[in-house]
Amino acid sequence: MPVEHAVQRPTLLKPGGHIRVVSPSYPSMSYVPPRAKRAETALRALGFRVSYGEHAWELTDDGRSAGSPEQRADDFMAAVTDPDVDAIFSAGGGGTSWEILPLLDGMTISKNAKPFIGECENVWLHQYLLHEVNLASYYGAGFMTDFGEAGGIFPETAKFFIKALCEPGELSCEPVPDRTNLSYNWMDPTIEATPRARLVGGGWQWINEGRGKGQFVGGEAAYLARCIDRFAPDLDGSVLFWHVMPNNGAPPVDLLRDLAERTDLSALAGMIVGTDVRHDPPKWAAIVAAALADVVGSVDYPVMVNADLGHTGPGWVLPYGLDAVLDSSLGLRFPASPMSPSTWDETAVRALVEQQFAELLPSTRLAGTDNFFSRGGDSFGMLRMISALQSNGLPLTARDFVARPTPDGVVASVMARLPERADVRER
Repeated sequence: MPVEHAVQRPTLLKPGGHIRVVSPSYPSMSYVPPRAKRAETALRALGFRVSYGEHAWELTDDGRSAGSPEQRADDFMAAVTDPDVDAIFSAGGGGTSWEILPLLDGMTISKNAKPFIGECENVWLHQYLLHEVNLASYYGAGFMTDFGEAGGIFPETAKFFIKALCEPGELSCEPVPDRTNLSYNWMDPTIEATPRARLVGGGWQWINEGRGKGQFVGGEAAYLARCIDRFAPDLDGSVLFWHVMPNNGAPPVDLLRDLAERTDLSALAGMIVGTDVRHDPPKWAAIVAAALADVVGSVDYPVMVNADLGHTGPGWVLPYGLDAVLDSSLGLRFPASPMSPSTWDETAVRALVEQQFAELLPSTRLAGTDNFFSRGGDSFGMLRMISALQSNGLPLTARDFVARPTPDGVVASVMARLPERADVRER
């Protein structure tokens, strides 16, 4: 039986929320300010407020980091403790984010749980948050790489970002219809403003079929191996994902062998491999299949290749550390994960309530004080609503619903039964 993982889930990012951009590693914004401006504009177009860490634009003498480890850690913790900041977005990857880990305060992060978004080398922070704070985070959609995309962010990437961070309920991952296979040094300001054409068909391939459920963890293959050395996670029964940087010339068989030397790849619940822009998708699937057969042999779990993960565009944004279901007949999905009652605010409750009403009465747009029963709803629908809310950790009784059978009424009833949020008490 798969093990359910009781990982803390950060509060949903609400419309108009405040996103703080920090640079835990590489000073990418200092090298290409126009790309950072495009990324900020894309976030603001989605309705978010944007600010930057105090040292996010710093540049060390060796050109490898956005300030000292202390400055970068201070920026991260300042975003955590600032009550006006709702989410933390890494500007990009690099090679030095591991330096800030000993300088972070896990207890303070846990008490102020906020969404963190980052990809590639940010796996160091994802692993830290998961194993030392027991906090889920979000992998994918780089601030500079994806939101700063020349010609504008790909619409699918924006959609995945909103679905993962802002919407309650189950998260299903659909393949994009087509993707770019262009990879160039966007750190070069003379070429970074060239839009990337989407010339390759989308879709995934299955090396092995089946169904598996487990904790969703992984990262860029080379960094992931080092993280396993640092955190020694138990990956048995997990849904493990990996992808490869375009500038990583190591053969996939060697990358898999490095992982296999550190963890039992035969004991997974599933494996997901991101697409590689250097290879046509069918060729990449064949390369991965051969490497897996050579290193692990036959496996009894599903293996998806050419997922929209890693250094590709458009790309998924996925909850790191939550349970995932990988099914060759359905794809990849993350079941609705109940948040702690203390993490729900009225905006998140209303979004879930309105979503449930829309599913119960799809031809009727209930809002505000519209009465569910007078618009065609019945007691069976009421019970479905109660069950859906309770499965997400939200209290509602039949008496509550009958007394106020409207979107406004249900939200008010739920909020009245929730424990007072700690951050509200402190303000």
